[in-house]
Amino acid sequence: MELRRAVSRALALSDDTEWSAMPLGKTNQVWRVDHPAGSLVVKWFTGEATPLFDNDPFAEFACLTRLGGDLAPRPVLFLSGLYGRAIVYRFLTGSSWGADASAVAALLRKVHALDPFRGLRQRPTGSAALLASASAILSECGAVPDRMRESLLRLADAPGVAALPAHDLRPLHGDPVAANIVETPQGLCLIDWQSPGLGDPCEDLAVFLSPSMQMEYRGAILGHVECETFLNAYRDPVIPERYRQLRPYLHLRLAAYALWGQERARNQSDRGVELELDIVNSALAG
Repeated sequence: MELRRAVSRALALSDDTEWSAMPLGKTNQVWRVDHPAGSLVVKWFTGEATPLFDNDPFAEFACLTRLGGDLAPRPVLFLSGLYGRAIVYRFLTGSSWGADASAVAALLRKVHALDPFRGLRQRPTGSAALLASASAILSECGAVPDRMRESLLRLADAPGVAALPAHDLRPLHGDPVAANIVETPQGLCLIDWQSPGLGDPCEDLAVFLSPSMQMEYRGAILGHVECETFLNAYRDPVIPERYRQLRPYLHLRLAAYALWGQERARNQSDRGVELELDIVNSALAG
């Protein structure tokens, strides 16, 4: 494989270096590679972006370069050739996050407190943008449940929540699901920075709290107490309350994405749509 030859040349790896496939994500191919100086991860960008998550190797490498060693793995190499694009970074010893939502809140708060940096695509914010995004995702779906259509119509008639001004936009991980949060000996760290952005922190909060994402990557949803513990542990006087205002819009979009994934057999569970719509209806009921 040309990619393997390129990595081996760049890092002076021997021909018998072992490459072990890693079961990470649904989009790209990833290997763990043993190196004399420590284990590495080779991520080959073979997949496409989805309606909700980008797949940008340049953005990911920019995030690793800016945040590596603290909030992200340390970058080693960016590769581009006939095989496409790949990045190499230091392997993180640890396991995927499984409990203590308050620790994740503190982690995301650190990300959102960073000054904006180059390599982040600006995202539209506010309820109108979220509804437009949900509608765009649903336009790629076949049979849309009546319950979802009704929620979309109700939210379209609701007062709405304003977009954030440019100076309030913050760095986002973009995909902080359980599988992308690693519990290392030094604390929590985020991997898979292929969908970052400059936007509303509520997006990251919604993806983490999302029952469809929790079910998909952890096998269980967060209970009401865990969700409230997470929001309180975020320790910000504005963002958690904004999330509560945007909750029906954020989770309607996540319901649309769950439907999109379900129709393409990407989801392990078929409960995602209903779980997200339960949150939407609860929020609409007040």
